[in-house]
Amino acid sequence: MGFHAKLRLNQNSDSELLAHFVGFSGTQEYGRTKDFLGTIELEEYLPTGVTLPKEGVSTPNSIEIDEEYFEWIDLLESVTLAKESFTFIELGAGYGRWSARAYKAARKFGFRPQDIKILTIEAEPKHSEWCLKHLQLNDVPESSHLHFQAAISNYKGASQFFVQSPNLTRAESEKNWYGQALANSGWEGAMTERVNVITLSDILENIPGKVIDLIDSDLQGEDFKAISMNP
Repeated sequence: MGFHAKLRLNQNSDSELLAHFVGFSGTQEYGRTKDFLGTIELEEYLPTGVTLPKEGVSTPNSIEIDEEYFEWIDLLESVTLAKESFTFIELGAGYGRWSARAYKAARKFGFRPQDIKILTIEAEPKHSEWCLKHLQLNDVPESSHLHFQAAISNYKGASQFFVQSPNLTRAESEKNWYGQALANSGWEGAMTERVNVITLSDILENIPGKVIDLIDSDLQGEDFKAISMNP
């Protein structure tokens, strides 16, 4: 995904891309952070030790040059290239950070709420709960958001899913470990729970015309199976 973004940057600078979006004007608040679109993230979702911007500091007016830079470029470009509607899917959504950003970007670009479809898939129970809360906090209407509390692979059924790191308590794992995955191998000593497993086909049934503008996938090794849909 990063390589694609680099190729696109040879054609359009980030400033030209950002010119399509009206930035958020405001300041940072205690216990939360806001990006240049105005997307809010609560401290309770973030790993212990993450430094939040100081209260009262102005929000950024551009994309920060860090490990998320090319993900931002891909997201914003997908919005500008979308036609009559915008559909975004986040597989292994965690608390839905990119989904909230996708909705904000689409609204900033001029899409109406009824023309935006955000689909989130997350199996870990607490992260699934946070995802619903996070999108509500960022003014994503229920009519624009469809959530699946499930793991995703190339089969339907149920499976064990890692939910607790062997080195952390359950509460510590929820906040500091976003690497949960279907319990196929590895992570000896990690705690698992039984979760539902669905396929990408199950998700596509909820998308009119089956047109998807961008998929963000973080499935800890299950990505190829989920996308290929071959058992």
